[in-house]
Amino acid sequence: MGTQAKPEWGRLEGFRIEVSPSAFRFFLVRTQPFFIGITKEDSQEVFVTTDEIPNEEAWFGHINQLISADRLVETPMYHPEQFMQQDTCEQARLHVAAVFSNDERWVWQSCYELDMLPDNIHSLLRDCKRFALKVVGPLDKTRGIQITDVEEFSERYD
Repeated sequence: MGTQAKPEWGRLEGFRIEVSPSAFRFFLVRTQPFFIGITKEDSQEVFVTTDEIPNEEAWFGHINQLISADRLVETPMYHPEQFMQQDTCEQARLHVAAVFSNDERWVWQSCYELDMLPDNIHSLLRDCKRFALKVVGPLDKTRGIQITDVEEFSERYD
C-alpha cells in the first residue's frame, strides 16, 4: 500500500505541532501556505513559508504516515483545552493537533509540558523536525538556516 493507503481516521485536513514559546512551529493545512518557524540560537525567529506546496498530496500523505507510525490518534488527548492558549504558549509546552474529515470534521489536540512528553509524542516531534529539515532546503536557502544534520537540528530546537 505504501503512501497510497487510505487514512484510517479520514482525510487529513490540517496538522500543527509547536514547541512554545516560539522554538519550533510546523503548520500544514490544505489550501493554506505551508509554514515552518524556528528560533535560532541568537533568538531571531526564522520563518519558511510557501504559498504553493509542490506536491500537496504527498506532503499530507507523509504527515499522515507519521501520525499513524507514532500512534498519535490512539494516544489519549492531554489537556486539549490548553492547546494554543495564550498562557500555555508563553510556557515551555508542546502543542499538537491533527484535523480530519470523514463524514464529519474532528480534531485531535493536546498540550504537553515538555518534560512530560510520552515517548510516541516525542518521536512525532522528532519525525516532524526531520521532515522540516528535508523541505526547508529546497524551499528557501536564503533565510539563515544552515543545518544539514538531523541530530544537530533536534538538539538545537528540542
